[in-house]
Amino acid sequence: MSASIDPESGTEAPAPAAAPDALAIHDRGTGQPVVFLHGQPGGAEIWDPVQDLLAGSGLRTLALDRPGYGATSVEAGGFRHNASVLTEVLAQLGRPAVVVAHSWAAGPALITARRTPELVSGLVLCAPVGDPGSVTILDRALAHGPTGRFVLRASLAVGGWLVHRPGGEHLLDVAGLGHLAPAEARTAAQPALDRRARHAAVVEQMALVDELVEVRRAARSVHVPTIVLGGDRDSVVRPQAVKGLARAIPGAHLQMLEGGHLLPVEHPRAVADAVLGLVRP
Repeated sequence: MSASIDPESGTEAPAPAAAPDALAIHDRGTGQPVVFLHGQPGGAEIWDPVQDLLAGSGLRTLALDRPGYGATSVEAGGFRHNASVLTEVLAQLGRPAVVVAHSWAAGPALITARRTPELVSGLVLCAPVGDPGSVTILDRALAHGPTGRFVLRASLAVGGWLVHRPGGEHLLDVAGLGHLAPAEARTAAQPALDRRARHAAVVEQMALVDELVEVRRAARSVHVPTIVLGGDRDSVVRPQAVKGLARAIPGAHLQMLEGGHLLPVEHPRAVADAVLGLVRP
């Protein structure tokens, strides 16, 4: 089910028409809350396989279209902006939640866990940014200057189009994103075809370079149970960067999987098991 929540009033409105300053949230089940944050670019639908696996487990799973994406009307921002929005969502739930974040979204998840640990009962970080090694020379080139930003937008648009062509799912595997079925690949690539999502990706790329130091600082200060999942063939956030972040988080448990960057789609069972491991230790 999809619903939108006004961060100020906490009231729900029918989706997909989100009220001003509202978040679109795909909300399923009842019980212990688990909040899912997609990467850059992305959408809540990337968590469908994980939510399916957790159905009937006594959990309430909430997958967000983050600011700048999907049916959410809140505009895109950096790590701090996303952390503030996440805090608003968590504060409405009435009990601490497990936060599951993919890639870029590990930044706001870690900042939130540091700022308001009473709202976060655990973290599952999938192919997460946060270690200095997760920002490459290419990342920096794409973040600054009109040329870099144009290249980022154009590459996303072209890449999304190619993945939707027959056999395009193989491009994701070659690029280190993961071995996906054609339908899964098209779903994962769909946000790249959306102009607003491409703009959000540019905003977040700048934050990846400019605000990463705060994410690193937060990682060292997080004291909630944390599971870090990485792909051994990930070329977006390389294995050494995933391992570096896991070492920085006190007491974090690291699990490396045979796969690429899109772990929520390629290995939904591993993500679901990590969630269950935190809510049912």
